[in-house]
Amino acid sequence: MSCSHNSRLAPSGVTPRSRFARRLAAWGSLRTGTVLALVLSAVVGARAFADAGPDSAMMAPVTALASFMAHAEDATRPPVFADDGVVIVENFPPYLFSGGRAADRWGAIFKQHAEDHHLDSLAFTFGKPHDFDRSGDRVYFVLPTRWQGSYQRGDGPRATFDEMGAWTFVLVRKSDRWLILSYAWGVTEKNGA
Repeated sequence: MSCSHNSRLAPSGVTPRSRFARRLAAWGSLRTGTVLALVLSAVVGARAFADAGPDSAMMAPVTALASFMAHAEDATRPPVFADDGVVIVENFPPYLFSGGRAADRWGAIFKQHAEDHHLDSLAFTFGKPHDFDRSGDRVYFVLPTRWQGSYQRGDGPRATFDEMGAWTFVLVRKSDRWLILSYAWGVTEKNGA
């Protein structure tokens, strides 16, 4: 009787025991596949998390540049720019610095700008980077930045300013370090001045 009962439930030539073995094997494959998918997701997720913003090596030339700008009167421009292809967009004339020796021209004009406006007590604060993207040896990101300080135009009184802006960077990796290939500064909010 049990033979006929088993043959009704199982397809011809398949016993309930072999069907159980098959289900168990399928479950094992499913579990292995699930574990593999979870491991791959963790690796991809960790990579995405790591690429969520610039790392400290990428921020190093940006921080060095901002430090130079905060103390331009007695500082030497740090070697943070790429050797060629540099493009800088600023909010002081001539506004666009590009071509050969663009970084040198920008540095000299920035120092003159700081002197002409008697910029003093400059301080910067970086916000959380936005829109980070990496393609090979280049990265792009927007860095909210706050500049505070004081200035004087001509014989006028000293005044303070507090401005927020979007500092947009393209960095290139050369040898073992990141260098600034391009940046653009845009004020988004200004108080004082």
